[in-house]
Amino acid sequence: MELKRAGEDLDAKGLTEWMWDIVYWTWGVITLAAIFGKWAWYLAIVVPVYSAWLAWTTFSGARSGLAGMSGSKDESAPAVQSKRQAKMEKRGGQKMQYR
Repeated sequence: MELKRAGEDLDAKGLTEWMWDIVYWTWGVITLAAIFGKWAWYLAIVVPVYSAWLAWTTFSGARSGLAGMSGSKDESAPAVQSKRQAKMEKRGGQKMQYR
């Protein structure tokens, strides 16, 4: 396979691949509208609805993932100790200091 011009690769993954899917979906909707009539045009709404749902789930997932990175810690929450740490403190050995 030879590249015609620099910067063009229609077999690229990601956005280019997704755009080919849009082209194929549009061709399918046009074909179905030609066969079944105007009601087939309602299938064209699937792509924007799916895109909006995908954007919302990505945004809300990123938002909840970044919520834990704020750096503020809840001081009222008890510190979780491992069994080994609890044994060491019970024996009177080295006490663990938590920051």
